[in-house]
Amino acid sequence: MIGVTAMRDDLTDSTSFPVARCERCGKSVLAYVALAPDGAERRFCTHCDTLLDGEPEWVSAEELESIGYYFGSRPPGGGGCGCGANGGGCSRKN
Repeated sequence: MIGVTAMRDDLTDSTSFPVARCERCGKSVLAYVALAPDGAERRFCTHCDTLLDGEPEWVSAEELESIGYYFGSRPPGGGGCGCGANGGGCSRKN
């Protein structure tokens, strides 16, 4: 599917992703944003939902892949957070 590949390349070439250090996971992780009751943005770890301190570093898709995330088909060898769940039910959230 050439159209999907081209769209993926355009998206990953022009998008940046928030990454921050998660002390609980012991590594740099992809962050997500949630709003506090006062409307302030808070950033959390995508693996364990821990509140992350400070401002994230914004990285390219290539940089994100270099720390264990991927786009497209799953690479052989499992998931990226290191919990052993191979991408299927991360134990760090439990």
